[in-house]
Amino acid sequence: MIKVLIADFDSDTCKNFRTYIKLSFQQNFRVVKTVETNKDFIKVLTESGADLVIADIKFLGTLALRTLNDVSEVLPNIRFILYGMYDDSDYLQKSMDFNCIQYMFKPVKPADLDRCLQVAEKVLKDIEQKNEENKYLLSLYDKNLVVFEDRFLINLIHGHLESEREIKKSFEYFNINIIPDYTVFIVKVDNFRQIILTLEEKEKQLMIFNVLLKINTILDELKNGKAFINHFNAVTVIVGGSLSFQEMYDLATRIKEFILKNIRIEVTIGIGNSYNKATEIPVSYKQAKAALRYTNIFGSNAIIPIDYAEPSNNITYRYPLKKEELLVYTTVVGDFSSAEKRLLEIMEALKACGTLPDKLLPKIILDILISINRNASEQNVELDDIFSKFFSVRVISGIKTLEEAYHYLHEMILNTCEYIKNNQNNRDHKIYNEVKQFVLDRYFENLTLFKMAYKFNCTPDYLNRLFLEKEKKSFYDFVILSRLDVAKRLIAESGSEIDDENIAYRIGYEDIKYFRSIFRQYVGINITDYRNMNKK
Repeated sequence: MIKVLIADFDSDTCKNFRTYIKLSFQQNFRVVKTVETNKDFIKVLTESGADLVIADIKFLGTLALRTLNDVSEVLPNIRFILYGMYDDSDYLQKSMDFNCIQYMFKPVKPADLDRCLQVAEKVLKDIEQKNEENKYLLSLYDKNLVVFEDRFLINLIHGHLESEREIKKSFEYFNINIIPDYTVFIVKVDNFRQIILTLEEKEKQLMIFNVLLKINTILDELKNGKAFINHFNAVTVIVGGSLSFQEMYDLATRIKEFILKNIRIEVTIGIGNSYNKATEIPVSYKQAKAALRYTNIFGSNAIIPIDYAEPSNNITYRYPLKKEELLVYTTVVGDFSSAEKRLLEIMEALKACGTLPDKLLPKIILDILISINRNASEQNVELDDIFSKFFSVRVISGIKTLEEAYHYLHEMILNTCEYIKNNQNNRDHKIYNEVKQFVLDRYFENLTLFKMAYKFNCTPDYLNRLFLEKEKKSFYDFVILSRLDVAKRLIAESGSEIDDENIAYRIGYEDIKYFRSIFRQYVGINITDYRNMNKK
């Protein structure tokens, strides 16, 4: 049942609307309130619980559209049917942008009201159905919130979240209690490959889950950390608080011994450095992961802080390798603006590392350029010409500052992108010409955009864009006009000797009615008139 509120300064109008709705629409609509003063209108509307408002537009005041906007913000599901004089037509029309679904002119006719109420019924039922779907979706979301929390944490440690504010808001949303400083532990099961040989799949999953539970027991006491399964044989732990190195080591020792005591599993724990910013959690994670590689030196069933393994390395785990990969990919596709942005981000990250070791910059530059050349070759794009012209090991070896490195790479990437774009333009032109000629030769075949894109190794959108750029018409229109050009030539050459059906068949149309319709649509006159015009 749709609840209706009627609003008009004239009490008789309110009464007439109420009576008519009761008599004609009592099964679907119920008038819950009539209002004859616009004082505290939004409050009255809220308290009424109405779904639909039928109102004189003048009732909403001189700023009717603002009132409608205010209502839509407070009560987004309410819809309006408005009426007014012909002089109000501009306002009535504009009201359709503010949750008004229909409007009528005075004096309101029963047929107009019937039409508006039928539309309102459909719209409001659609809103109700959508609300029900949203409720169901939200219930499913609430049940699976842990999935989204895991996604957030995994994205966090892998450096996909670059805003301190965004990370803090997500901590708050998922009710994760971690305060600075941030330190990452990775708790890895020793001899995992040997252990699982005797376990069923469920037992294997339960084992790492049990490790997670035991770590959470320790963190519950700490009340400042979060653990989650990030790998089939490892649990990642983000510990908060300004703990000393000794306190961190003692905490890791407690976790290791508690797991061994309760579930008889030996683990090795890698520990990254502590950082004040949440955006540096990925740095600590990379360090903890790297620390685990030193079991050949420190042994398994051990605690390995990164400072023990690599006491002087301040660059490896801060260097944005993902951004370098993006720099390479965007350069190879000729996207200079994106490549330039990635280059700036890499230089900023290197600047944050402080003093760089001698000869490191030239090696970074060489790595980037070699990666670009290799990636291009993998895609069958040869850069030999551009590299022989601009690539110089002697110049690269002499680069000592970030500014010099930036300018050299910037020029190299710019020239590479321009070279690739020129090659792409040549490829575009080649594909366009080949497809165009194919259509002109085989116009009578079933030439769909998808088939042609597949045949010439490109996407339908790309191929259609080529025709829009070069022919100023879509591929579909080009095929039709190519067929019709042949049809017009046949008509001109044969007069009435070849009938419409024969022509349609020759140019690829089996349906004569469709051919005639297409001809009239694109040529502007029907086939008979075109024949007569050619006879004259």
